[in-house]
Amino acid sequence: MIEKANKILFSNATGFLFIYLLTLSIVLGYVLQNLEVLIYSDRLFEYACYLYTIETGTLQMSADSLVNSSIMVNYIPALIQRATNIDPILLFKIFPQFFFAMTPAFIYLIGRLYFSRRYALLGALFMLTNFYILFYPEIGRVGVGFSMMAGAVWAILDRRILWASIFVILVVFAHYGTTFLLASLLLFTFVILFSMRRTCEWKRLLIPLVILVAVGSIWHIGIVQSSWNVSYWAVKQTIDITSDVSGWGDKPKQIPKEVVSEETDESAYNRLWDLKKRESVVQVAFGRTLPYMNIPQKIEFALAWLVILTLAGGTIYSLHKRTLTLTHAIMAIGVTIMFALALFFPAASKLYGIYRFYTTAIIVLTPCWVLLAKKTKYYYALGLLMVYALCISGILYSWFGIVK
Repeated sequence: MIEKANKILFSNATGFLFIYLLTLSIVLGYVLQNLEVLIYSDRLFEYACYLYTIETGTLQMSADSLVNSSIMVNYIPALIQRATNIDPILLFKIFPQFFFAMTPAFIYLIGRLYFSRRYALLGALFMLTNFYILFYPEIGRVGVGFSMMAGAVWAILDRRILWASIFVILVVFAHYGTTFLLASLLLFTFVILFSMRRTCEWKRLLIPLVILVAVGSIWHIGIVQSSWNVSYWAVKQTIDITSDVSGWGDKPKQIPKEVVSEETDESAYNRLWDLKKRESVVQVAFGRTLPYMNIPQKIEFALAWLVILTLAGGTIYSLHKRTLTLTHAIMAIGVTIMFALALFFPAASKLYGIYRFYTTAIIVLTPCWVLLAKKTKYYYALGLLMVYALCISGILYSWFGIVK
């Protein structure tokens, strides 16, 4: 009886549920603080589609809309609202979070393919320190796309073809950008496996890949047709979060807005080496605003680079030591190439967002970071994540009397 209870208590399902509820409490706590739709976010476009469905009961089929294809954040919650009469804004704000909160939980399951429970938990905590979870989870369809992609990656690596097929379909209905990235990643992995004549591996990948490409093409191109306008609308809807001076702390030491200004004309997207022409998050990451940063910002800047460098080191170490499965190793190479291309081709990072590329990458690469962390003391890695979480969440800023 005791042995059976221990198996239930420490099962993967229990770990998944614990991490899911922890993440859900964090992201729901954020969105419930402000039940207004942010006018400077493209969530406003999702809200317009959502209200249209509440009013008409149908999906807004317009090629002029970028977000109408993301039915998991507009059409489905609108149907639920029509059936239950729940407060429309409340439902709109919280519905995506029930999916987004699964992302670290799936990272835990991926970790369990390689590690003990405590190191798998460390991987989940690595994902929990992500900016989108601790500071800005109001990302709607993008967050749902992240979680469904994480589920698909776990299912593929754990050889659960049925679950992988379900998750790739959900990715299609969650976010067009994540659909394209996941399709590219799976196609890259499939081609490499096929060229290596690893028949068992590529056959397991073929079914979810075909389903993803087929359903994605039929839905995004054939039915809702929103994907034809992705480039135009993505540029129009780019959010400049770092040019908001009020969010950068000390009044006497503000960051001049022109320091992080961005050009929006098409010609600016290919000026790779002109940092002033890159999106604001790239400018900050490469230190253009460093002279204007206050103490918490400089701490966060240093820790962010430490995390990135250890992630890169872990990836190199994992590939060198061949500690990942072949499919996972190829996927790790694939997302690394994607992230590098986003840095070297400004148009790519403008279109999808460089931090979204980074978050997509760490869904696959987190076990690499944990493998490197295992070479040090467990509590060193845990301590790094805790301090980094204090920075990302803004708690460290509050100790200095600054609102992040």
